[in-house]
Amino acid sequence: MIRDLVSQSYKANPQAKIKGDTRNNWITFMFVSHCRYNVFRKQSTIDACTRGFKELEAYGFEFGPIGFGGTHVHGRVNIPQKYSVLEAKIMLICREAQLHQTLSRPPFLVWI
Repeated sequence: MIRDLVSQSYKANPQAKIKGDTRNNWITFMFVSHCRYNVFRKQSTIDACTRGFKELEAYGFEFGPIGFGGTHVHGRVNIPQKYSVLEAKIMLICREAQLHQTLSRPPFLVWI
């Protein structure tokens, strides 16, 4: 059984390289609303925020479960290789803020 695992490894077959991004760059994030306002009570606000995050999947982001707790939102995101953590943070906050401007609401998320 161990021999089967070794025979399937990269060392046994160096020609079989994995193509694509093989990094595991899952980051846990938490955004707090401005002045800790309780903005995540309405389902429409939660849906708008989730929709804003999911639009970044076109840029290669992958999202895990996203949770809302009244004054904050937290979740997991897999950042693509071409973006740094700082760039990803800015993209997450800006995309969500743009969505709230279309809903005539002020942007309210702060990274902590």
